Amino acid sequence: MATPLDFAKALLNRLGLSQTKNRLVSLVAFAAQEGGHWANGARYNPFNTSLSLPGSRAVIGQVQAYKDWPQGIEATARTIAQSNMRPILDALKADADPKTFQHAVTSTPWCPQSIPGCTDYAARDPYALYSSWANKQDSTAIATTGSPTNWPLILTSIAALGAVSTAVFYYEKGRLPFMRRARA
Repeated sequence: MATPLDFAKALLNRLGLSQTKNRLVSLVAFAAQEGGHWANGARYNPFNTSLSLPGSRAVIGQVQAYKDWPQGIEATARTIAQSNMRPILDALKADADPKTFQHAVTSTPWCPQSIPGCTDYAARDPYALYSSWANKQDSTAIATTGSPTNWPLILTSIAALGAVSTAVFYYEKGRLPFMRRARA
């Protein structure tokens, strides 16, 4: 799992809901506004949930970093299933349009208006958030998965390292084209 869209799909599967456009846009926009995992230390926790599970640890106040994606998905699903988060689950079940979903999130204690930095989720365009966030890559996926989608970056890094090594070799030998050794 490397993107917010991947997480949204996995979460919907865990909740037993189909992957509709409304649901995917809603969940990706929610992840973009929360900024977990891809933008802070809340690893495997795109929505910045605070549900403590075995092996998780608090990283930002009570917001948890989970040990892996399955645990992060489980924690998020359990949080959404809480009675105080009922508007979120109801909006997902109803396949509500993304703006209605954002209003539902705002009506829950997920991010109370009394906390500095928490704003009305519906104040931002969910489709713009989806466009800019859905395929945001997980930088740790490169090191941990070796996923084929990461090969261009890996190969570019290897090529750059090779170029630097070659330049150092020729620099030490005084053979770079722009270098002229002073004659004694």
